[in-house]
Amino acid sequence: MNRLTTHLLPLLAFMGFMASEVCAENLFAPLNRVYDVDATSNSFSVSREGTGAMNTNLLASIFNPRRSGVSQVPLQMLDGSQSTLQLRHQDGNNVDGIQIVSGMVDGEKRNMATLINDHNGLRGRIWKDGRLYRLEGDQSGKYSLAEINIASMTNTRDTIGLDESDLHQKNNQQRMASQETLPPEDEPIDLLLFVTTKAIKDLGGKEKALSEMKLLIAETNNIYGRSGVTKGTMFRSVGIVPLPWKESGNARHDITTWRSRKAILSIRNELGADLVAFITSPNEYGGLCGMGFIGPDVENREAFPELGFSISVLPCILTNMVFPHELGHNLGAWHDRHVDPRKGDNHGYVNLEKEWHTVMAYPHQCMEKLKKKCLDLPFFSNPRMQYKNDPIGITAGQDNSADNVTAIKRNKRIVASYRPRADGASASTSTKSGSRSPVSNDGRKVGGIILEPANQSQQQTKPRDGKERVIKW
Repeated sequence: MNRLTTHLLPLLAFMGFMASEVCAENLFAPLNRVYDVDATSNSFSVSREGTGAMNTNLLASIFNPRRSGVSQVPLQMLDGSQSTLQLRHQDGNNVDGIQIVSGMVDGEKRNMATLINDHNGLRGRIWKDGRLYRLEGDQSGKYSLAEINIASMTNTRDTIGLDESDLHQKNNQQRMASQETLPPEDEPIDLLLFVTTKAIKDLGGKEKALSEMKLLIAETNNIYGRSGVTKGTMFRSVGIVPLPWKESGNARHDITTWRSRKAILSIRNELGADLVAFITSPNEYGGLCGMGFIGPDVENREAFPELGFSISVLPCILTNMVFPHELGHNLGAWHDRHVDPRKGDNHGYVNLEKEWHTVMAYPHQCMEKLKKKCLDLPFFSNPRMQYKNDPIGITAGQDNSADNVTAIKRNKRIVASYRPRADGASASTSTKSGSRSPVSNDGRKVGGIILEPANQSQQQTKPRDGKERVIKW
């Protein structure tokens, strides 16, 4: 079958212990200028922006990895209203000079903020009531808050198949070995990013592009964690590498060609990357946002490490959730039933009455039924979680069931076994004697690619010691 488818420290802190909650009232001064922007004239699709001053000393305190508790950070929004970011430092994410904090907005679990701090300054993305905001600050103490015009993206969609008849002839020994034993449940999936030269240029150069990729991965981990997939790190970045080849203008050609290149395979194996994501430039694929091979699912439980690849396109990775969406495909997640009517529970979810949808869902049903876009929720469908007292999925066994999270959780360990750890130790632990692997080998052929439209659900190294290793630009 064909398919495929980024305050003030209390004095007690200096006495050796920290308060459980910290207020940072003066981190961001009120915006002193708010203005409209032509969303089509910039790579980030910014439609409105405001600027102000921030206290860099307080910023450093919030990102202090030794501080526990939550930072309450007031932030004036573009409409003049006041919001509060509840930020907590992310343990284990302070690697290679980057620090990450994330949390809720205004005490609402449905709202999400992810901020990073590195030598390039502050960068962050804020999802509030279905709207996406971008936050940036520099070392001089200036910051900007911008609203991203998600609705500016086009409404095209295409689906093609891919002949993968050679999969059963390649790497069979490695595939079978990886499926005999699975890693622990908390083992992250090792992720490698390749960024094209044009994408680097469009992101503002090498240093800015590197920061954007780190923010992209941090936010993606935040989305998967808050959706209930895992309590730990979902994706462990093992490399962010410049890609020397130009986009051909044909996404299908690029992903099939690049994933077969010896240089790509060599770096993937050296770094032990379970999944590989290509970041490409805008306007090269006719309005497509991304594409990704789909991983093991109910219909095909056999895992194919050769298909652990995806493409995510600018500006989509900056304006919606195409990147976690494409990785969702690699983990076996399907779209909503309106665009993917196959049987099973593993679907994205659209709530037409309340006008919102989850990460794997497309906006098409809202556009056709309501004649407008619905809100993008930064969550995968999960009937055990709620948004404004409504479940964000439908339980298995009910009509139109939708539960991407259960499928992703089931497949996480399988995908995490695609490549051994780069430190030479196996990431897998032996299954219990007599137990069966959840991966079957029924000999079915896997293939096909999903091409995401540009408005979809708003996609020299050293041995690794548990920290990220970024190949020098």
